[in-house]
Amino acid sequence: MHQAVSYIKHMQEKIKVLGDKRDRLKKFVEAGVPGEATNTEKEKRMNLLPNTVSISSCNGGVHMFVNSCLVEHGFPLSRVLKAISDEGYNVISCSCTKANQRLIHSIQTEVIYYVT
Repeated sequence: MHQAVSYIKHMQEKIKVLGDKRDRLKKFVEAGVPGEATNTEKEKRMNLLPNTVSISSCNGGVHMFVNSCLVEHGFPLSRVLKAISDEGYNVISCSCTKANQRLIHSIQTEVIYYVT
């Protein structure tokens, strides 16, 4: 019985978190309706989007694109680079571009081979 109660509470919390996320995305979409938005309003809307990472294999390594907001406490790129290193990859290139009030990081890696 206690496990069932605990599970229900856990699921209610997940539903609340997902509802909050839905509401944020809904506000973003509604704010995207054409109109007289100031640059500050546009920046706020762009920073409502979640940070995303896409990964694809490439020449014995991986190529990653990290799309993050410009907010001061946005996406910690240093944690991504550390995780890459911890997984046995060597970063061979990393670039950053600012577009639409977001940062786009492109990271190219290769596998580190150890000779035993």
